[in-house]
Amino acid sequence: MGGFVLRSDEEKRSIPAVADVAVALIAGCTAAVAVAPFLLCVDRAVVAAAAGNAPGGALFRAIAAAASEFVTKPKVAFTSPALWMVAGVYGGTYFAKNVSDVAIERLRLAEPVAGIGKFATVTATNMGGSILKDAAFARLFGAAVAASATAPLVPLGSYVLFAARDCLTIGGAFFVPDTMRDVLAASGVMDRRAAGTVSQLVSPPLMQVLCTPMHLLALNLVNAPGATAAARVVTLRASTPAALIARSLRMLPAYGVGGILNGALTGRGREAVARHFLLRRGGKASEQLAGTTVGLRNWSSRIVELVTRNGGGGGKSWEAGGFA
Repeated sequence: MGGFVLRSDEEKRSIPAVADVAVALIAGCTAAVAVAPFLLCVDRAVVAAAAGNAPGGALFRAIAAAASEFVTKPKVAFTSPALWMVAGVYGGTYFAKNVSDVAIERLRLAEPVAGIGKFATVTATNMGGSILKDAAFARLFGAAVAASATAPLVPLGSYVLFAARDCLTIGGAFFVPDTMRDVLAASGVMDRRAAGTVSQLVSPPLMQVLCTPMHLLALNLVNAPGATAAARVVTLRASTPAALIARSLRMLPAYGVGGILNGALTGRGREAVARHFLLRRGGKASEQLAGTTVGLRNWSSRIVELVTRNGGGGGKSWEAGGFA
């Protein structure tokens, strides 16, 4: 994602690391809150549709029904724990990415340590939050709700599939776009900035070709724990096309629009922090320089005065001594 410009050594000496970490946190949380409502609608609808619990029996009707709550029941929608679960997952993910960049910059880490460390940090953060969120959604909006039963158990296989899905998602959101950007820019098709924007918008949705079947299979293990492999294949064939479209569209705000917004906020925030600390340092330097200049002027005036006095007194004594 764009927006992160490495600081010079002078800037790093003048700007506290905690200021850059604060920018990383504020930018990540702001971007996450901005895109969370749409992400919630899609996530909730996909879970309900996979369980046969979607309003009207259709995925996109379920998305519309969830979205309508933000208009008809705004207080309920915006105070929903599910919404803030989603915001928490993506706020944590964006922050992990941002603070990894700060750590790499401040610690002067080089490849491959920097890349591996960043991937591990972002993936672990996203994976942990997403797995907990998806397990909670399976209980809140899954088969148990349709059957008015107790919350189902989420099997180990579902957690493994969620984890594998998240590894691919993070790769498609934070690492593949950089490679795609470099390839597009090198080909001369577009400049580097445009290539970065296109790559960030295209790569995350494309990765859903692999991620969506894994996600649906994980949900199917929750909703139909006793189903045969053949039955699961039939279910996946029926539910994958619509879910693939929905989850691909979901990636646009999650890692496309959200990623671009996070990058823009990070860049603006770092620029503002740099101006604040560098101007303050420049102001102090100017005050010190002004003080030094005044001091030199005072000393020079005193020296001139002393020379003048001594010169005048010497002349009189010479005259008095008969040397004139």
